[in-house]
Amino acid sequence: MKLTRIFIITLLVTVIGFESQAQEKLTGQQIIENVYYRETGNDATSDLTMTLINSRGSERVREIKQFSKDYGKEEKSIMFFLSPADVRNTSFMNWSYDEAGRDDDQWIYLPALKK
Repeated sequence: MKLTRIFIITLLVTVIGFESQAQEKLTGQQIIENVYYRETGNDATSDLTMTLINSRGSERVREIKQFSKDYGKEEKSIMFFLSPADVRNTSFMNWSYDEAGRDDDQWIYLPALKK
């Protein structure tokens, strides 16, 4: 009985493996397009890491928290710099519009200047 179960499970795994190989394989371009055009929802929260590299190869790393919301014809997002200390609490807000010829509205808050 136990040997029969093992045989059936092995047979099922083999059939599933052959079936998955028979499916059409996606090209790299198709994968990129599927990711780019996927449905993303109306809002998002992101934890970002920005690495700045100068011409000598030294790096500076910034940690950022981003919130965004899609309102249909406009999308609003705000980013808060969390670290390092010299940019902490700096924030950047962007409102993007679908209207042709209308530029994005952008604001930056610099805590050192309190503006």
